[in-house]
Amino acid sequence: MSLILYTAIIFSPIIAHSKELNKQFGYSVFNDLKYSKDFKNFDYVNPDAPKGGSIKFAHIGTFDSLNLFILKGEKAPGLDYTFDSLLVSSIDEPNSTYGLLAESLEFPESREYVIFNLRKNAYFHDHTPITAEDLKFTLEILKEKGDPNYKLVLQDIASAEVLSPTRIKYTIKNPANKQAIYLIGGLPVLSKAFFKDKEFDRFDSHPMLASGPYKIKAYEFGKHITYERVKDYWAQDLPVRKGQYNFDNIHYINFLDEVIAVEALKAGEYDYREENISRVWANSYNTDAVKTGAMKKEQIVHHIPATRQLFALNMRRPDFQDPKFRQALTMAFDFEWINKYLFYGLYKRLESYFDNSEFKSSGIPEGDELKLLEKYRGKVPEQLFTTPFKLPSNLNSVQKRENLSKAKRLLLSAGYKIRDGKMISPYTGKPLVITVIITSDAFIRILNYYRRDLLYIGITMDIHRVDAAQYQKRMDNFDLDMTTIAFPGSSSPGPEQMALWHSKADTKGGLNISGIHDPVVDELVEKLIIAPNKQELITLTKALDRVLLWNYYNIPQYYSNAFRIVYWDKFEMPKIKPSFAVGVDTWWSKK
Repeated sequence: MSLILYTAIIFSPIIAHSKELNKQFGYSVFNDLKYSKDFKNFDYVNPDAPKGGSIKFAHIGTFDSLNLFILKGEKAPGLDYTFDSLLVSSIDEPNSTYGLLAESLEFPESREYVIFNLRKNAYFHDHTPITAEDLKFTLEILKEKGDPNYKLVLQDIASAEVLSPTRIKYTIKNPANKQAIYLIGGLPVLSKAFFKDKEFDRFDSHPMLASGPYKIKAYEFGKHITYERVKDYWAQDLPVRKGQYNFDNIHYINFLDEVIAVEALKAGEYDYREENISRVWANSYNTDAVKTGAMKKEQIVHHIPATRQLFALNMRRPDFQDPKFRQALTMAFDFEWINKYLFYGLYKRLESYFDNSEFKSSGIPEGDELKLLEKYRGKVPEQLFTTPFKLPSNLNSVQKRENLSKAKRLLLSAGYKIRDGKMISPYTGKPLVITVIITSDAFIRILNYYRRDLLYIGITMDIHRVDAAQYQKRMDNFDLDMTTIAFPGSSSPGPEQMALWHSKADTKGGLNISGIHDPVVDELVEKLIIAPNKQELITLTKALDRVLLWNYYNIPQYYSNAFRIVYWDKFEMPKIKPSFAVGVDTWWSKK
């Protein structure tokens, strides 16, 4: 339901205008919608699922804001449930969206603009109609006062023009960006009348007027928030909504950390948890409730491109600007030991920024990819052309010693010196000390082992455990040496790559945490966004993958190709499971 906070900021090529319009009921970047125009419901739902009951989730940390769209504050969990958008995604196919607020959309072959035709029966929770004026207001207020990441995304949308109360036209700066329409379709709709006498960028302590399947029922900042199902929800009988949002109430309860949250789940204080801590998955649910079936513990294989979990290296710091320094840090990270002894073998090594997908690079570049990369010779590491990229492997103690010795030699060749067992920086003249910030105690055990190996090459690691608010403030201001970040994988890479790696995304509150400023990366991302077909997109993405890997901008960690979920046996679910999500919003209460 929510807009992906990514960006597409590039110059628009000249494209011939076309007067003939494509009129569609949904949108797919490569015109491969799974469902036909007259579909009744998504395959992965039970259209006759009963309404009622409730479900409780845990939220780790705190919240002090009910405004999802500004940088200020810690956002309450679940706010997406309250908002509708023009189009909504199907979770059993990649990058396909279908009309929700929009009954249809029209665009020329050039895609220099798109027109959305709104459903006439769409309304906000106060029963005022949703109009094109509200959509125009949404675009303009987010561009003017929204979170910086919204501003970056929306810079590619030139303007919105109201053609009638139920018809709106968006002009697109970069028509070759096929995902621009997809991004517009994901914008939440805000009420223009509601904000008539309110300051949008300061409005954060009260619920907004919205139009989604739920509205806020009760909340206490920092403790809990409850959403209630809108009984007369305007879209509940649409094909894109049938069989979904079946619980009368959705609760989120705040917990200070993961350890407390796990114990609270076992005590029945909430109902459902996705378990991302392997030690907890392996050891903490051997309870009578699981043995008797009162609590379910399931692992569900999925087809989602791997989440990019990385150690982000802040290249705004002088040492981190040295590629040999970054490579040495990568050499010292022992995934195999950590996976075996800390993760119980549950994870796979992240070997690519596009792992678990057809966009992953491998071997050496060939064919179209080689032809593309040839123009960058001298601007990218030469090994890219001759050697398959491979992260260090520590299958035994001999390999481990060799990798650490290589890391030390890399540093010495870059001008670092060893004094009293400490590695001295040629940039500061001081012993190397890396400050890592984290918010979860669960990650400390991983860092402790990594810290031990870094000491072997003369580097000290300081681990700073901070609360969620401090962490967000330091991340917004890039006040760190290193941290762990995780970005969802891309089933069809597009504008979101701009937000992650492009130099223009190096702004306060932006997602380019590492501060990458690489003209080759910038150019590949810009080309990728306007790829005319799937094959060219694959070629460009593989090339981008290689450049990111060979420059050691981040340290790839690990990923899982399965959901690990634990929940109390209070629910029923459809027989068909979606490929790209657990699909909890399709579940219903047994009673």
